[in-house]
Amino acid sequence: MNQVEAVWMDSRLWGSYTATQQLNDADGSQHPTLKFMPILTVTSLVENLASLDQATNYSAERTEGPGSSSSFIILTKDNGSGIQVGYALFFYNNIPTAGRNKLRVSYTYGHNLPTSLLTQYATYRTAMRVIEIRAASGSFNINLDTGPWAEKYKQMKDWTEKADRDWPRPLQMAIL
Repeated sequence: MNQVEAVWMDSRLWGSYTATQQLNDADGSQHPTLKFMPILTVTSLVENLASLDQATNYSAERTEGPGSSSSFIILTKDNGSGIQVGYALFFYNNIPTAGRNKLRVSYTYGHNLPTSLLTQYATYRTAMRVIEIRAASGSFNINLDTGPWAEKYKQMKDWTEKADRDWPRPLQMAIL
């Protein structure tokens, strides 16, 4: 019989993490992907200028742009919750040549929510709880089915339910 160990893993990397001097292959295209996503920032990107029959030569420092002396930007897309996440690099200048381990990259990745969204979420959750308690007490004349309190409560509830569905959350997994 197999022993089951329950562990908590975060399916979307809640928080930020660092990949240091990670070696990446380049296919000669303008948009290489990195091993871990979503990409938050690139702190260092160096290209190996050596050909296959030469010793490695990580000497071509590339800088994130936009700007006149920069080489690349981080491509982003909406994750469905109104948050832009980085999913690849886009080289518009000095495109890396194809080859194994051509790029040495240090970068941060993961999911960080803007403070304004976290503040709004916490405010709505607290307000909803206060409204629920006052409505249950019966002494504040709050009706959650009709009227101005009901409409505001429904808006806050809809917004927080969408956040609960779409934002990163822990995922319970079993390892057999």
